[in-house]
Amino acid sequence: LDLSAGRGGEDSFVERLAADGQDARIRNLQAALEAARAHGAEEVGRLQATVASLRREVTQLKRELSEHEAARALHGGELAARDARVVELTKGERVLERELENSKQDASKLQRQLQLLMDQLRQSQTDASGALLE
Repeated sequence: LDLSAGRGGEDSFVERLAADGQDARIRNLQAALEAARAHGAEEVGRLQATVASLRREVTQLKRELSEHEAARALHGGELAARDARVVELTKGERVLERELENSKQDASKLQRQLQLLMDQLRQSQTDASGALLE
């Protein structure tokens, strides 16, 4: 009996089983790798879409910021013009207040002069009445 021939067949069978097992592991690893690649590709696609969306949003926000800055500059100019007008009106108000004060002083002087004239008229009437009676 040749036991070595049986042993050789058994070794060959074990080697085939080992090779089949390795082939199955390789196929499983390849399938897992392909699944990971597909998942990675899907994830990259989602991330690219997100990046594109965020870029559009950034562009829109920059546009809105530019519009707000332009409006702020316009309002700043309007405020500066309004402030200049307030200063001008304040100066005009001071001039009018001085003119009013001068007019009040003139009116007061005229009132005193009128009072003196009235006193002189009364005195003249009194003197004229006294002269007529004599």
